[in-house]
Amino acid sequence: MMHLRLLVCVCLPVMFSLACGPDFDDEKRIEGYRVLGIQANPPEVDPDGQVSLTVLEHDTEPGRARTYAWDVCLLNPGDIGGFQCLDDRLEFPLDSTGPTATVDFGPAGLNVRALFETFGPVRGIDGREITLEDGFEVYAHLVSSADGGREISTYKRIRIRDGESLNRNPTVTGIEITDQTEATVKPGETVELTIVVDESTRDIRPDGLAEIYNFRWFAVGGGVDDGFGPQTAVIDYTAPKDTGEDLIFVVVRDGQGGSVLETFAVTVAE
Repeated sequence: MMHLRLLVCVCLPVMFSLACGPDFDDEKRIEGYRVLGIQANPPEVDPDGQVSLTVLEHDTEPGRARTYAWDVCLLNPGDIGGFQCLDDRLEFPLDSTGPTATVDFGPAGLNVRALFETFGPVRGIDGREITLEDGFEVYAHLVSSADGGREISTYKRIRIRDGESLNRNPTVTGIEITDQTEATVKPGETVELTIVVDESTRDIRPDGLAEIYNFRWFAVGGGVDDGFGPQTAVIDYTAPKDTGEDLIFVVVRDGQGGSVLETFAVTVAE
């Protein structure tokens, strides 16, 4: 029987989807085709469950044809191993060529329970045996491009665990402009934006503490300044000098694989 040893990172976990490619875009400005991450729903699933994957993307040149190729690896050490699948037998292409995909970990799909027994016992880098009750992480991988342009690789962590109180994605109720009811700003004006989350979906981490959300802000035409760091829900937004519509995006992550994308349209007018 073959024994698997997982490389378990004991420092900082990968908290978000990673996208990379040549000449990767400026972090907060969206120009052309941009992948902001992948949402897994749910982000933590039992070994017999299914996960729906959705790429969080935007293209400032609408109408361009896009290509998508998905796969999932059940033995991937994450960023400490360059996201390389450690065993080709545990890497599976997904039957989707669109912006969404489904992973079935149950008997009718990848049959994770059977694979766990076939390749077990599974041990962490410290030699300790890992059980399905402990849970372990796998990675979905997407290669996407727009109109035959550069290819972007994006990885998404999914946690498989046999237990109760599985993690959920955060829920956002909206984005607000401080002291305003209308989403209208003047050219070049700076306003304060707040993203409002539903606290009822903030789960409890394994250490017994509430999740700490991470917010990443992006804009197409204007500028965003999250000077207080990624854990603040309040930022300064500066509108572009030209009139028209601008789009603002926020990716909220919970540090346990959960994420959600919120889009906010602002009218720039005199």
